[in-house]
Amino acid sequence: GLMKVILKREVEPLGLEGDIVAVANGYARNYLIPKGFALEATSQNVKLMEMQHKKIEIRRLKAKEDAEKVKEFGVERVPAMTIMSDKDLGIKFYGVPAGHEFTGVIEDIIMVGTDQTGLPEDIAAELGKVKKPVHIEVMVTPTCPLCPQMVGLAHRYAMASDNIKSDMVESSEFPEIVEKHNITGVPHTVLNGEITLVGQIPPKEFNYAVLMAEGEDV
Repeated sequence: GLMKVILKREVEPLGLEGDIVAVANGYARNYLIPKGFALEATSQNVKLMEMQHKKIEIRRLKAKEDAEKVKEFGVERVPAMTIMSDKDLGIKFYGVPAGHEFTGVIEDIIMVGTDQTGLPEDIAAELGKVKKPVHIEVMVTPTCPLCPQMVGLAHRYAMASDNIKSDMVESSEFPEIVEKHNITGVPHTVLNGEITLVGQIPPKEFNYAVLMAEGEDV
């Protein structure tokens, strides 16, 4: 059955903060409500949300004001962080990189600052074959000990090739992505929305997947 909920933040493609939407009962009880993304639309909660209406409109307005920067940096969802040099390197974090992931932020800053990916020469040479766009999404959670290595590898690939962009996606902050890709464990990596890799992947195997995603004969 369906349940009416009040969104506590923007959830694509459902709506904006403060919107009342009807969603599947299980999606509401298993994702939206326990993750703090929504409240059940009881009469009391609706009244509370109406009292917050002015504050919500201000937040929406700010989001509109930031729209140009979001477009400029190629940000697809918020909250987001991008690490750049004098150009966009395609390195992004969606959601808060907390827990184990915070170390990855520091390592990315060092990588960009020193202009050294740390990839083996044969792996870097193979990435020269990538001529078409490849989008890598690595789904993580803050408590996953293997996730930072996978995120780090994906971000090194983005730095090594102008045609690769790589995102860390904190899955608990984006339940719609969890549902879309049917994620049951992390790290869960998706390339160009089609090729799925689960767990920690060795560089040579990851290279093969990247070239497959790009359409290169391998």
